[in-house]
Amino acid sequence: TDRDAVLGRHNNKFLVVGYMISTLYAYCNDIIVPVFCMLFPANLNDKTIFHETMAYYFKRKLPRPLVVLADAGPYSLKNLRYLAKNGVVGMMNAPKNVKKHNIITLTNNIRLNRDFIPSQWSDDDCRLIYNIRSEIERQFSHNSLVYHARRMNVRGIDQAAKHRYMILN
Repeated sequence: TDRDAVLGRHNNKFLVVGYMISTLYAYCNDIIVPVFCMLFPANLNDKTIFHETMAYYFKRKLPRPLVVLADAGPYSLKNLRYLAKNGVVGMMNAPKNVKKHNIITLTNNIRLNRDFIPSQWSDDDCRLIYNIRSEIERQFSHNSLVYHARRMNVRGIDQAAKHRYMILN
């Protein structure tokens, strides 16, 4: 009955009827703080959601991050170039099917495009920085398990956004 909610799929599998949530977290001395959040219809892909989130964030003249960590969903040269153009190091896990880019393999599951990482950073530096991503993943799990963030008893994207912001605060 929610007019804003749409059917979401990922890899041709049914995910949800509802919304996709894009949240940016700041990592400061072992403290993780949500700093920005946007909601999108569930039928958009991760690349589009990431680009629109970052574009809106940059337009608001908020403090620029030094590094953005992301999983493989938003990985694209367009997104990496966009971050670089805005003075941000993009460390996105490259999908396994990406073969022709300058990819370094840090572990079996972590593959980064070296073209967008400062040349003076060693592979160990990259591994250390990217490991912060696991801390952020724990925040996602905490929001889902403790605050039941996936289950929304509201209708409309505006109400869903309010619901999410209440959880993040």
